[in-house]
Amino acid sequence: MSNILKPVEELAAGAQQYASKAMILARVKLTMMLAETATVLIGSLWTLTLLVFFMFTTSVGLSLYFGELFGNTAVGFFVMAGIYLVLFVVVRLFLYSSIKTGIQNRIIRKLMGDE
Repeated sequence: MSNILKPVEELAAGAQQYASKAMILARVKLTMMLAETATVLIGSLWTLTLLVFFMFTTSVGLSLYFGELFGNTAVGFFVMAGIYLVLFVVVRLFLYSSIKTGIQNRIIRKLMGDE
C-alpha cells in the first residue's frame, strides 16, 4: 500500500512546491508593476507641480501686464480669470472625456505591463 501512496505523495509535494513558487512569482510581478506605476505617478506629479508653478508665475506676470495696459492691476487679474474661465469651459465641454479616457488607458497599460 505504501508503494501506491509514494508517487501520490511525491506528486502532492511537487504540486505544493509549484504553487509556492507560482505565488512568489506572482508577488514579485505585482511588486514590480506597482513600483513602476508608482514611479510613473510620482514623475507625473513632479511634472505637474513644475507646470503649476510655471503657470502661476506666468499668470501673475500676464495679469500685471494686462493691468498695466488697462491702467488698473485688478482689471488685469480679472482678464486672466476670464481667460482661465474660457479655457475651463472649453476643456470641460470638449476635451474632458478624451483626457479622462487617456489617463485611464495609461494607468491600465502600466498595470498590465504593455508599455
